[in-house]
Amino acid sequence: MGKKKKAKKKSDVHSKVYTRVIRDADSYRKLLSPEFLDQQIRQAVTMCWMMLPEERQTVEAVELEIRRIVDRVLSNLKEDSAVFGITGPIKT
Repeated sequence: MGKKKKAKKKSDVHSKVYTRVIRDADSYRKLLSPEFLDQQIRQAVTMCWMMLPEERQTVEAVELEIRRIVDRVLSNLKEDSAVFGITGPIKT
């Protein structure tokens, strides 16, 4: 299979997944597990390690940067929810 066909196939899969998420968010959420989130966080930690200059590649430096980024994301989440009127408890 050529590169264009592979890219098209991947795009079609992403489109179907996105459509399903929009149509049936609860069902999609059930497909995701705590392991999925764990894997995503571990990938972010690995990427952070790889992006740091070699002389700063320490566990302490990665922890500092990941915490800084997560704090910023959570702060933005609170601000965004106020801006877009998404308030109240999150439904589970």
